[in-house]
Amino acid sequence: MKYTGKEIVSKVRMHIKKRGGIDSNWFVGASAEPRKTLFEMHSVRKKGDYWILARARSTATAQKVKLFLATKAGMTLISEPAGKADFVYAYRKNRQTRA
Repeated sequence: MKYTGKEIVSKVRMHIKKRGGIDSNWFVGASAEPRKTLFEMHSVRKKGDYWILARARSTATAQKVKLFLATKAGMTLISEPAGKADFVYAYRKNRQTRA
């Protein structure tokens, strides 16, 4: 399912509130392959770590959401190569995760 920017922001904010931690302890990024990015590139564990992903209606929407969450909510922004990055993902930092 594809979500609007407002829907994604709401989903991510609710997830952070439910899972705990301050916003700056969370990374936010956009990717065309979010599971590969989360689990391989950032070393997020499927079970045991806190993470969320949502598909945006467009790449432009995903980029806007990523920037909004980083600048307005104080999450840590992850820079990635441009492309068809239409998924927004976020995860909470811990010892084994990488930016």
